[in-house]
Amino acid sequence: METLAVRVQRDGPLNELDAVGWAIRLSKRVEELHKLGVAHGGISAACVLTESGSFKTSGMLSDVRQASIMPAYHSPERHAGRGISPADDSWAIGVTLYLLLTGSLPFAGETAGDIRKQLATTTPAPLAVFDVGDDALQQVLNQFLALAISKRVVRAATLREALEAWHPDPNIKAILPLDESDEESFMDDDDDDDEAATVMRDFSEVQAAMAAAGMPTPGFPGAGPPAAATPSPAAGSPAAGSPAAGSPAAGSPA
Repeated sequence: METLAVRVQRDGPLNELDAVGWAIRLSKRVEELHKLGVAHGGISAACVLTESGSFKTSGMLSDVRQASIMPAYHSPERHAGRGISPADDSWAIGVTLYLLLTGSLPFAGETAGDIRKQLATTTPAPLAVFDVGDDALQQVLNQFLALAISKRVVRAATLREALEAWHPDPNIKAILPLDESDEESFMDDDDDDDEAATVMRDFSEVQAAMAAAGMPTPGFPGAGPPAAATPSPAAGSPAAGSPAAGSPAAGSPA
């Protein structure tokens, strides 16, 4: 197995259906952690191990202790010093999806300072520049990579529902999450490396920010309501207009 980061670096972006499929499976895995009150803190394309580029093959989320600290995947609030959180994980899934679709990071730089400057002064190039995706997929990314947390959709479950609604595979909702590594055993580990460790988080800050912004419950076409086990209110939904089943996937660049 190899990481999605290595695969993209070598072969270029994945086709859009595989890219979105892997993001759905990653979101499902992260949702399971969040239901336990755990934030991963190291989500990136470099921590998703896969058997091939096809999202239907074996894949797993690597142990958080093996995840490199990659500031390009950190949310604006994490760059501001607020630490890891479920919202930070959801941002990192959005960055991972952007990389899988385009072969580029939305905010790139050699240092954390460079990335902070990018976050303050630039916006990611739209998918149309890379001749991939469509307006509906672009709107999903826009909502999950909004710089202000008060305007951003921050639940991994909401991201997954939006991507399932977009994906033309009729069986996409039944796809399994990434295989588990040993995060659960790590939760009992005494190692407190503050940037690499999985930690228990209080979700109240995220919930308060979303409530203050008056974000409505999403209603994605073809997707059900957020799971009752996740009590935080969801943010706005992407525009309708999923591609029709059987539509051709965008090919990876040569």
